[in-house]
Amino acid sequence: MILPKERSSDRNFGLDFVRVAAIFFVLAAHFVNSLEFVGFWGVELFFALSGYLIGHIIYRTMVVPERLDLKIILNFWKRRWYRTLPNYYLVLILMIFFHYYVTRDFQGFSYVLNYLWFGQDILARSQVFYGVSWSLCIEEWFYFLFPLLLLLFQLLKANGKASVLLSVSLLVATSLTIRYIMVDHSPNIQLRGITLARLDAIAFGVLISFFTNEYKAITNLRWILFFIGIISLVSCIYFLYFSSSAFIQAKHHPLLLLFAPCSCALLLPVISTVSLPGSRVPSIRLVISNLSLWSYSIYLIHIPVLITTYHVFDFIRDTTIGNVFSKCLGLALTILLSAMLYHVWEHPLTGRRPAELKYS
Repeated sequence: MILPKERSSDRNFGLDFVRVAAIFFVLAAHFVNSLEFVGFWGVELFFALSGYLIGHIIYRTMVVPERLDLKIILNFWKRRWYRTLPNYYLVLILMIFFHYYVTRDFQGFSYVLNYLWFGQDILARSQVFYGVSWSLCIEEWFYFLFPLLLLLFQLLKANGKASVLLSVSLLVATSLTIRYIMVDHSPNIQLRGITLARLDAIAFGVLISFFTNEYKAITNLRWILFFIGIISLVSCIYFLYFSSSAFIQAKHHPLLLLFAPCSCALLLPVISTVSLPGSRVPSIRLVISNLSLWSYSIYLIHIPVLITTYHVFDFIRDTTIGNVFSKCLGLALTILLSAMLYHVWEHPLTGRRPAELKYS
């Protein structure tokens, strides 16, 4: 499948590579049980990248113009919703059929109502119905709340730059406080997937984007942030895999959930400068660009595709060859169906987004 030239020339190879690495980590965790630990980093990378990219939009539309009103915010929401909601709701419908006909554990339509407004994981981790949707809940609520916080602080006479710092600080402090309160109340709670406890995961990407846009004149700022990120990332990895806590407990630690997305976000300014001229290695650029474009669809559908494949080939999965075959087929179907979903559904609807609105 060929990437159109107008999109290929405009894409950032470094950030595309990060997106592909993130979806690879998620797939590896779900396709190979022994690699479950890498899935943690895949989602944290997605959070950091989402915040970093959204941060650039927020900076140029809500910060630089020093004028923010509901018209700008509504435009921002519409553009984000056209980008994320069509795929989400389509796969939500597919999940109903999946749980009704494949896993046969559908709990009724009343159970699905919270999924319509991203309320399934607000203050507690829901049972596994549309499992990967927990990360979408965090993103959608961040998209909804952050512009309102900016508007609130600007109404309180803070300028655009101060409003970003105040909004990020409030979200980080609030999320961290909620995490500690929840852990104190229930030590084994699955903090990582609770919406109001994780809004800071995306806020760090916005903050790093703000710094790189606002302080471009500082020599080597990107590299300073990068090396801080490396030190922080190594510390997180050590805590996760070499501390006395088991991985399943460690990945829900309140401070790890603070530093993990922050570490990933600190790396992005340098990674975004990495390029791969298409004329030199066109095939690599094409593969990375396409997988990056399909990554959202891959993330949403890979679990039901994998489980359905396992279900169909259950009669041979007790052998090594049969097990490997079903996994490879599931992966191939995931990529094929995701490409189709992107080109037939996601991209056409994303193209209907209103033009970006900002005041000069």
